[in-house]
Amino acid sequence: RYAAGLGETDGPNAGVLDMNLAVFEAWRGRYDSALALLDEAARKFGRAPGAAWRAVCDNHLANTLVQLG
Repeated sequence: RYAAGLGETDGPNAGVLDMNLAVFEAWRGRYDSALALLDEAARKFGRAPGAAWRAVCDNHLANTLVQLG
């Protein structure tokens, strides 16, 4: 059974979307939204070792936290 509801997405493709939206939100100064989106993207990428998208997401998270000081 598919866990996501109608109109919802899950998995790496949805994680990439959330991650990119987070980068734009941080650029706009909406850090609360950016951090929430990055957390959701990380959840969608999972914790698989060697997952390249997870590493990119962690990098964006670190960059956002540096911007916050």
